[in-house]
Amino acid sequence: MAASCLGPLQSAAATDIDSLLQALARPLPAETAFVEQRGSELLDAPLLLRGRLSHPRPGVLVREVRSPYPEVTTVADGRVEIVRDGERRRRFSLRNAPELAALLAGFEGMVTGDRALLERHYALTLERDGERWLLTLTPRDPRSARRVRSLRLSGREAELLCTEVRQPDGGGSRMLVGPAATRAADRADAGDVIDPDLIDPDLIDPDVIDPNGVDDIFADACR
Repeated sequence: MAASCLGPLQSAAATDIDSLLQALARPLPAETAFVEQRGSELLDAPLLLRGRLSHPRPGVLVREVRSPYPEVTTVADGRVEIVRDGERRRRFSLRNAPELAALLAGFEGMVTGDRALLERHYALTLERDGERWLLTLTPRDPRSARRVRSLRLSGREAELLCTEVRQPDGGGSRMLVGPAATRAADRADAGDVIDPDLIDPDLIDPDVIDPNGVDDIFADACR
């Protein structure tokens, strides 16, 4: 999205980036709920994945999908392992999955508050609009840049709301974390069991259970 989506953004200095990262830092192990919206030319609508994201120790990221199918992706020691029920375990080098490398570096840098760690791999740009902020990470490595155009981390005050991976071909994914993910998961769960066409607006607020409300949460968080 263009920077103008956030309104009158102002570029921030390195000291401001340090202040933001320190405010976002959390002790290890760190864990958060996530809801990921992933697009594909093969799908009529984006796929919605829900689960937990954990960072048990430096260099390790575990992404556990719980819905719509169980899957565990572990990134550790430069390797990726994917385990899904009924399928063979997959293992490959992290070099072959720059989008996961971007997620690991971004999440680890945010959790530890380590700007130097992030700047080893990315050029950093921080923009602010009042209490809202957008931190854009642009890969320095040309090979990574061929697969990942940027990693955008957005939030409000000391809370990370969304991570967005943008690819050069226009594809990518958006992931809500923390309270934003919890709200989106609640909306998605309601949409799974209730037909919006059958809602009596005099008894139930349609906005509370409308599955389209998930898109509203993404639009607000991923600016």
